[in-house]
Amino acid sequence: MEAVMSREKTFNMRLSDEEAARFERVAAHYALPVASMIRMIVKEKDAQIARDTAELKAGFKAAGSKADEHQIARFARIRARAKTEEETGASFAFPSFIRASLAEAARGGSGGYEEVGYKAATGVFRRELEGSGEAAEAALGQLLENPRLDVLEWMRQYFPRIFEKVPAPRRDAFARGIKRALEEGEV
Repeated sequence: MEAVMSREKTFNMRLSDEEAARFERVAAHYALPVASMIRMIVKEKDAQIARDTAELKAGFKAAGSKADEHQIARFARIRARAKTEEETGASFAFPSFIRASLAEAARGGSGGYEEVGYKAATGVFRRELEGSGEAAEAALGQLLENPRLDVLEWMRQYFPRIFEKVPAPRRDAFARGIKRALEEGEV
């Protein structure tokens, strides 16, 4: 009997033109439709997570240390993020002062999301990217040297955790704060 694969779940994603072109290029490289390419990459990353987890468990055991599944998963995430940051220049930073500023803005506090954007630009970007490798330095240079840059797309690419926490209707205000910091030379 032939196995039937049921795919009832859907996953919707909004892409910029640049991201869509990137997806198409990678899919074409593998001669696959985009959906199959995404499945392949996710499967590959899932296998990598399993290998990292097994390696960490073996390392703890060899050192005579005990670590629970939660600790091992946490260490595996830290290693994966570090590798991604090194390769892409992206930062998974989400400092507590930005978290608190977002919570205050959500409650209607002073400054709003524009002020959060300003704080992110002045307190996070340079600190996280400067000296963090070639890709990170290039990302910072792109932000500082290109006045026509779409700062929201830049945020999505290089600070995805912060970007995702800014509500979509408030992202324009957030971007104004980043642009103000850039205009004032505070980044």
